[in-house]
Amino acid sequence: MNSDHVLGMERRHRGRMQRPTPQGGLRRWGHGRMLSVAFVSSFPPRRCGIASFTADLAQAVRQAYPYIRLGALALDPAWEALDRKPPYPGGVDEVHPIVVEDLDSYLRAAQFLETGGWDVINLQHEYGLFGGDQGEYVLHLLRHTRLPVVATLHTVLRRPDEKQRQILVELAARSRVVVVQARSAVEILQRLYGIDAGRVVVIPHGTPAFPSIDPGEAKRRLGFQGRPVLLTYGLLSPGKGIEQAIRALPAIKERVPSVLYVVAGQTHPNVLKLSGESYRQSLVQMAAELGVQDNVQFVDRYLGLEELGTLLAATDVYVVPYPNEDQVVSGTLSYALAAGKAVVSTPFRYAREVVGPGRGLLCQFGDPGSLAREVLRLLDNPELRRTLEHRALAFGQSMSWDIVGSRYGRLFRWVADNPPQAVEPLEQPASIAASTLPARRSAGLLGANPWREAQPGR
Repeated sequence: MNSDHVLGMERRHRGRMQRPTPQGGLRRWGHGRMLSVAFVSSFPPRRCGIASFTADLAQAVRQAYPYIRLGALALDPAWEALDRKPPYPGGVDEVHPIVVEDLDSYLRAAQFLETGGWDVINLQHEYGLFGGDQGEYVLHLLRHTRLPVVATLHTVLRRPDEKQRQILVELAARSRVVVVQARSAVEILQRLYGIDAGRVVVIPHGTPAFPSIDPGEAKRRLGFQGRPVLLTYGLLSPGKGIEQAIRALPAIKERVPSVLYVVAGQTHPNVLKLSGESYRQSLVQMAAELGVQDNVQFVDRYLGLEELGTLLAATDVYVVPYPNEDQVVSGTLSYALAAGKAVVSTPFRYAREVVGPGRGLLCQFGDPGSLAREVLRLLDNPELRRTLEHRALAFGQSMSWDIVGSRYGRLFRWVADNPPQAVEPLEQPASIAASTLPARRSAGLLGANPWREAQPGR
């Protein structure tokens, strides 16, 4: 679909929307009814990356389309008691809890969706978010609702086991549109999962507008004066490669003795429940054994946007040492680019896509020496660092939350206005073999997808 078609559709949509009532009522959508979108996701105050993403997305959609009803079906572990009271994060109007481990809770959530006047479900998918084997309880919810689903995938595995593949195939078959946050994920979905690429939309991870803070002033506020600062931030958990970055520090310190590596973020709640702070303590011990304890600083708390902005402003090189080659999105890397930071990253899929084209430097997996060389290359070459910073900032701004929120809002409107030609039955067998879901199984349900072209920077 070309841009003239998009603009024509936008004009028709605007013509169908009523003005606010004199009493300040909400603008209506379609035939006298307001568009209502329900997010199925983890949600604040639960602290995880997808919860933050969903709240930010809701806020962005609300800012782009103020006259819209938003709800959140919040996935909460039974062991984590969360007290939610309005006003809710992200400008959400209603919150309905789902107890992750309780299968009946998913049925109650489906009833809430079916009877609540909702038009579209936006389901955030990550296997670990949902209960059951590999998060299969999400299918129990989808089998009990006829509402159109926009599924946002936060993980697309290149080597899934059969259970993981079956879950994602059925999830996609029951979704009107599948959203991924990187182009590389489209090819994986088509080749390994048999999902028609025409049903997949690329919308990037949103990024905030960080205030402009002088790096010297930011370092002064944080007590980092005179020190080159490396940063990795996010909820702390094994599998993020922090060990590789710490092992790279002795070589960096040899050339730049005052270097400081900041590891910011509290321990992930799930890790904290299972093993306490043992992982963080192992990193502290590793730094001491390598003789770089004075070159590592842990910031053990959840960072708000303002504090994160100051920390990023003080950063000379943002380090992403992730060891998982298949990772197809990273919110923290997206934020670093939006802050205009020079990046050194391992070449996981998302990094190759957003950093590789001249916006940062890539190092080898599991090779501290490679990471150290690339970091030193930037610390030794301020001109190169400034060039990468300017490129990163320009690209990061193309993923701003206001752009992303507008794209999602238009997608939700299109899905609500273009019902499928057929509706899946509410019940299916407990397990659907992948072979029963051919590649183009749902192409007839969706029809032409005008949102296929949505890409970062457009």
